[in-house]
Amino acid sequence: MSDLTGVPAHLVMKMLERGSEVAVQTSANAMRYAESRSILRTALIEGLALPSEAGVYEVTPDMLASAPVSQVSAVDGAVVCDSRSIGDLCTAVAIALGDTEENSESNVFMEQVPRAVGNKELTTGIMHSLEIDVASRAVGDIVLMDGSLFAALIATSKAISNADKGDPNHALVAATRAIRRPEFVEQVLFLLSSKKHIGMPKYVTTNQFAKYVPDQFKALDARSVATMALRPGEATRFFDFSKDREAVLDRSLMNKAFGLDDASQKLLTAKLTGMFSCYYKPHPWTQAFRIDISADAFLDDEAKVRILRAVHDQTMASGMQEPLPQYLVDQFAKQISVGAAAVVEMSALSSTLDPEAQMLIALGYRT
Repeated sequence: MSDLTGVPAHLVMKMLERGSEVAVQTSANAMRYAESRSILRTALIEGLALPSEAGVYEVTPDMLASAPVSQVSAVDGAVVCDSRSIGDLCTAVAIALGDTEENSESNVFMEQVPRAVGNKELTTGIMHSLEIDVASRAVGDIVLMDGSLFAALIATSKAISNADKGDPNHALVAATRAIRRPEFVEQVLFLLSSKKHIGMPKYVTTNQFAKYVPDQFKALDARSVATMALRPGEATRFFDFSKDREAVLDRSLMNKAFGLDDASQKLLTAKLTGMFSCYYKPHPWTQAFRIDISADAFLDDEAKVRILRAVHDQTMASGMQEPLPQYLVDQFAKQISVGAAAVVEMSALSSTLDPEAQMLIALGYRT
């Protein structure tokens, strides 16, 4: 045995050997990417350029100063399907964090249901619906929404579609089906028309810049490309990916899932495919943030600058990898969702005096 907390020596040796090899590969990749930053920068500047607008521009201090200081709120959610007790304890939370407790709101869904592979997908759909619900009432000049509303609606429509095939007496299935209501569609359309609600996806898995960059960078995600290409204080112009969204937008699935008539479906499709995005790197220590805005906000130059200033001002602290309100609400949502199982287990133990039942609860019903 090794001296490292009783870990077998052969395992430690293999980990160190392989870790050293991976470290060398990582360093080589970093050096290659560093050498190629100018190539990526040129590709992005030229690829995004329009006759009347530069592809990449500097967000100057004077430009930021022209916008008022905004009260910034943030919305995020979290989902956990815990299988430690009999069945799955499915928890979904959504939080809108404002500048005061009075301007904040939260919503929690929690059910214990029989174990099933699709439970997490259904719970995720419920989480997105809760996020949309609290976001529609969020107080603030700017509301930062974690993730892409476009992706959230696709995930929600798939969850509802799968719930339609399930047992209506199943609590999770019933809750997912209940998302299909006129109020939900109204909330979605409100967010897609709002000038103050912006989407800020943390994880970007696609590369919208693939057609502009050299082949060796096509496999990277767009956020990585933008982070390497942009200098601190720079942003890309706002661009639309309507063709990309058209390709993945399953109208028939969304139409059935949300119970839309033809007019509502056309309006929702127009709003979804009419959104605009940009990448903005406000400081040397931040990555390039993707910012999604509505077509209404895109047509308002003051709204765009106000959004950029909000992102800039909320990442002033060195080391901040996301705007402060977004970071805080993410931590709160995770703590609530992860702590749900412990709260339920303790309450369940204190709710019965039967020693055998208490033992089953303590063992997670696994005897």
